[in-house]
Amino acid sequence: MRPPVRTATALAAALLLAAGGLTVTPSPAGAAVTSYIRLNQVGYQADQPKIAYLMGTAAQAGSAFRVVDSAGATVLSGTAGASRGSWNSGYTGVSAIDFSAVTTPGTYTIQIAGVTTSPAFTVGSGADLYAPVAATMTTFFQTQRDGTDVVPGSLNRQPAHLADSSATVYNVPTFEEGGDAIVGNLRAISGVPKVDVSGGWFDAGDYLKFTHTTAYAAGALQIAQRSGSADPARAAEIDHAMTWLDKMWDESNGVLYVQVGLGGGNGTFEGDHDRWRLPQADDTITDAAGTGGYYLRYRPVLRANAPGAQISPNLAGRVSAAFALSAQLHATSDPARAQRDLTTAAAIYGKAKTTGTIGQLVTAYPWDFYPETLWHDDMAYGATELARAARALGDTRAITWLSQAALWAKNYIDGGEGSTLNLYDVGGVALPDLAEELIETGQTGLAVTPDAILAHQRAKLDAAVQRANSDRFGAGAEYTNYDSTSYTLGLIAQARRYDEVSVTNTYGAFAQSQANWALGGNPWGVSLIIGVGSTFPRCPHHQVANLAGSLTGTGNILTGAAVNGPNGEDLFDGLYDSGTCPADGVDRYAAFTGQGARFMDDVDAWMSAEPAIDFTATGLLAFALLGKGGGGGTGPDPEPEPQRKKDTIAVFRPAEPRVYFRNSLSTGVADVRVGFNIAGDVALVGDWDGDGVDGVGIWRPSTRRVGLSNTIVKPVTVHDFVASYAAASDVPLVGDWDGDGIDTVATWRPGDQTVRIRNDHQAGAAQQSVKIGAVGDTILVGDWDGDGKDSLGYHRAAERRFWLRNELANTGSESPFVYGSVGDKPVVGDWNGDGTDTVGVFRAPNSWFLKDTNASGNADYAEFTFGQNGDRPLAGDWVRDDPATPPATGQTPKELAVKNGFYVDPDSNPQQWVAANPNDSRIAAIRTNLASKPGARWFGDWSGDVRAATDAYVDGATAAGKVPILVAYNIPKRDCDGQSAGGAANAAAYRTWITEFAAGVAGRPAIVVLEPDAVTQIDCLSQTQITERYGLVSHAINAFSGQAWTYLDAGNAGWIAADEMATRLTAAGIANAHGFAVNTANFWPTADSTTYANAINAGLTTAKPFVIDTSRNGNGHKGDWCNPAGVKLGDTSRVNASGAEMLLWLKVPGDSDGADCGRIQGLPAGTFSPDYAMWLINGN
Repeated sequence: MRPPVRTATALAAALLLAAGGLTVTPSPAGAAVTSYIRLNQVGYQADQPKIAYLMGTAAQAGSAFRVVDSAGATVLSGTAGASRGSWNSGYTGVSAIDFSAVTTPGTYTIQIAGVTTSPAFTVGSGADLYAPVAATMTTFFQTQRDGTDVVPGSLNRQPAHLADSSATVYNVPTFEEGGDAIVGNLRAISGVPKVDVSGGWFDAGDYLKFTHTTAYAAGALQIAQRSGSADPARAAEIDHAMTWLDKMWDESNGVLYVQVGLGGGNGTFEGDHDRWRLPQADDTITDAAGTGGYYLRYRPVLRANAPGAQISPNLAGRVSAAFALSAQLHATSDPARAQRDLTTAAAIYGKAKTTGTIGQLVTAYPWDFYPETLWHDDMAYGATELARAARALGDTRAITWLSQAALWAKNYIDGGEGSTLNLYDVGGVALPDLAEELIETGQTGLAVTPDAILAHQRAKLDAAVQRANSDRFGAGAEYTNYDSTSYTLGLIAQARRYDEVSVTNTYGAFAQSQANWALGGNPWGVSLIIGVGSTFPRCPHHQVANLAGSLTGTGNILTGAAVNGPNGEDLFDGLYDSGTCPADGVDRYAAFTGQGARFMDDVDAWMSAEPAIDFTATGLLAFALLGKGGGGGTGPDPEPEPQRKKDTIAVFRPAEPRVYFRNSLSTGVADVRVGFNIAGDVALVGDWDGDGVDGVGIWRPSTRRVGLSNTIVKPVTVHDFVASYAAASDVPLVGDWDGDGIDTVATWRPGDQTVRIRNDHQAGAAQQSVKIGAVGDTILVGDWDGDGKDSLGYHRAAERRFWLRNELANTGSESPFVYGSVGDKPVVGDWNGDGTDTVGVFRAPNSWFLKDTNASGNADYAEFTFGQNGDRPLAGDWVRDDPATPPATGQTPKELAVKNGFYVDPDSNPQQWVAANPNDSRIAAIRTNLASKPGARWFGDWSGDVRAATDAYVDGATAAGKVPILVAYNIPKRDCDGQSAGGAANAAAYRTWITEFAAGVAGRPAIVVLEPDAVTQIDCLSQTQITERYGLVSHAINAFSGQAWTYLDAGNAGWIAADEMATRLTAAGIANAHGFAVNTANFWPTADSTTYANAINAGLTTAKPFVIDTSRNGNGHKGDWCNPAGVKLGDTSRVNASGAEMLLWLKVPGDSDGADCGRIQGLPAGTFSPDYAMWLINGN
């Protein structure tokens, strides 16, 4: 954290503390060596490897050890490993102690008889161990508060630096080479009014405030908060920091202030590093202007750029990221604030200097305080978080920022100079966030892919793993230079984010090992976070802690602060001893100096014992991610009562990979669909929490990883582990093996026919193994006798025979019977809810035959169809058989639209025109008024593979959290062969087309308007053709189900009389549609359209909701339907409070109504005209 320039300033502080100095040198190790066990003093996750280190002599390698619980019982015995090498001349052997077999939660020590006993440690869950560490680290940020809004805490913090509320802006001074002493006097910038820069956080042990480090720290805290490991105290610190960063941005002049206060003085006046004091003392200084401590009270403000100038890209990137992260956090709870934060983020990001000669980056003054040289990582960070925030807020700039993020990330990766996560390189958070956004949005064709990003992150982490494997104590970071603590904590956070995004546990053990090192498993046996663990620094280089706190390690300490950590031995040369802490001047860690590294717990040892907000923020993020999932309780949760279930069906489509869920045993399309990130994943369905409702899960054969979610709608992983009892070739099975109402994952190994069972969601050895069936048989799971416990069976395809066994054992009674046909895929479920599972079959391409008894005979349910050839059948109860609880369908289109709005077509004709005509004078008006507005996309005979087309379009909307609007326009003999002639070749072709259309939409919220003019424009048809058309429209209506709301087009107020239209709608099957649409592609005012729709409803047996096309009705109807003059844009798409259910832009404004009619000549229907667009915008 602190580069060499700080040696001089730290020395100055030490000189103020003591008259004269006593050089402190390491004391030599004594002849009698005391051996130590170095380990994680907080504890180890139960499902991760557990390694401690015996630090003693080479002769102690192979020593017998035992792990002892809190009751004194030995739970594990073993021997230490071979020596990993000498640490120093006194400690000639370091041996690993592997106690991974201890998995039971509890408190333990490790004992080596006659040699040493370790500190106590805990085995437990990540949530129990590390979420409290993250919460503890929040306390340090409370201590660092400046201004009036302080948190007194145990160190009795007082308001300070009150003059910051009206501070003077100065020109950046000239500094002496390699130092922070100032040459000459300070010069205020003429004409710049005073600014309010009060509040914020002190940077470290001093009282300076930096935009650069605060933005980094605030970003890390916000990612921790966003991760699901929320903390109200942390939220308050985030707000405190963001309020200050907002003050540091002068929006009106486009100026970013970068620093408050100066480190050094010039001999006439003092800098912050020249006086050791409590911060409130600065408010009592009365020195004359420009002399003594004047600038400690009236602190100078320095800026990163002048008005009109660009901002250093590293600053612009990370500061914009901080504001964009704030927008993400508040997108739902406070949309107005989120929008303000997004606006600020966009403005700062847009000021970045990224072309021409960049020059020395701006971090602090002098630059040597924070000598950052990279900036592509910061820009990728800013653009990524902007894209994520924009998507959360429905801002159409999301894709632009995402594209830019991908480009910055590529530049960063290609540069090859990056490190792992720390203050100087934010790639470790920026790139995982970018990969995650690319995966979630499905965006392709950009400068980088998720795979390329993850490969880059793996390379960085693998290098750290390789170093850790060769280090005596498993350290992944260098500890002979600055920031060893920060780099170690950064490795934890980066490893956790990689595993989250890749949905693997690739670096789980590595993250744990680095936590071990930081929390005491290092050569010095010290936790590098104050107040965490049993041994931690007592004498931090921190003024408040040393002047107002305890110097004994107990009582009023600097809780939660992460210190610099071990550093190069030579960096301590010439260190002066003030004698204040430790009071006796003894370096208690001197005997452990080795391999060129030293740690010193001394107030003067800033290079080792100074805390900082960036160190601590990185650590807070690391432990929040390790502890994600909530805290522990006082004991295990009570076992839930077993639930009776009534199953329905689903299919898993490996090629996509996706699961399609149905809420009934009937023909139709999916009610809900769930996609997975990585090809090769296998879908699981089970009741993971015992609430009677099944959720979804994945089995990843390549890594044996299991991830489970308690829901199928917007699944969130709640259990994530590696099935160490399985092999990559195993097939996953799901069952409630012990009757507790909770399904768990077992595996079946084809060939040896062994099923390996665990009764929990954890890694570990199989708790039971059962062999059943013969090679080639398919293993089945079900509760065949209704006793509440699942057991096994098998299906022999060639014989069409089932064998079911009621005992979960290698032998038992089996009840064979024949059912189905050769080639059928077996499926098991409780179809009638009687508590007994029975079989069924899924027959290619998509037929289901289910039985309510396990016996030969006919199906008990009429054959129905769902899915497609190649699908794998699944069964489960995601509907919950409770009348008060609706089926699992997610939000309705209306509910989602009220919350998030409608989807903006990213490839609409106005969007394409804007992209193709960047220099056209009309671009701003068309972009703002048309291209950025949500409206419908039309699908017809031009759409190619319509299933793929609608699927991709609705996928985009789903990723954005918006409701898509689609128009199906492909009825045979469309438009009576008029301006929009075309359509499907015949009735059979149309049925196939609309069925595929519906399948592409299925399982997600969507608005679908069916066949404009199909029931109005029938004059060109014979009676036979009219009857056929009504049948086709009815087929179209019935093709959709689940979350897709269909509205049948019903013409407009000036065409077909309302009573006649009601008759036609009835004949076309309106009863099965959600509603109808009026004024599609027309101009009738909303009031007239509402009156017309109400009149139609008066003629229907049951009134239906209706929507109105308002895309071009702002000036009402002008006597013609084809490109008329004087028309204007109408209300944009929205849910309506009364009358129409929704007002929608169905016609694309600016698209021609037809060739050679009205004001447009020569443009076929559907062709975009910028002239027409401008007429609609202006209404003339």
